[in-house]
Amino acid sequence: MKFNITKCKVLHVGNKNIGQDYFMGGTKLECAQVEKDLGVIVDQSLSGSCQCAVAVKKKANRMLGYIARSIEYKSKEIILTLYNTLVRPH
Repeated sequence: MKFNITKCKVLHVGNKNIGQDYFMGGTKLECAQVEKDLGVIVDQSLSGSCQCAVAVKKKANRMLGYIARSIEYKSKEIILTLYNTLVRPH
């Protein structure tokens, strides 16, 4: 199996991992703090907080889009009130 070395990265997991350098085909692999694979975001602590933050951001942006498309008169005060009422509680 052939790997694209430029796309390969090392993710050191855990607090006690000393962060060894890994090589593939004589090339040192890049270390990553956070990596996305198949739509799942994984960080060094495996906490899932990155994944949750992205999901919350997507939902907030979707709700903001609904607000923007549903009102005819788009004053700053109205949008801010609707945002604080509908989006921020989530």
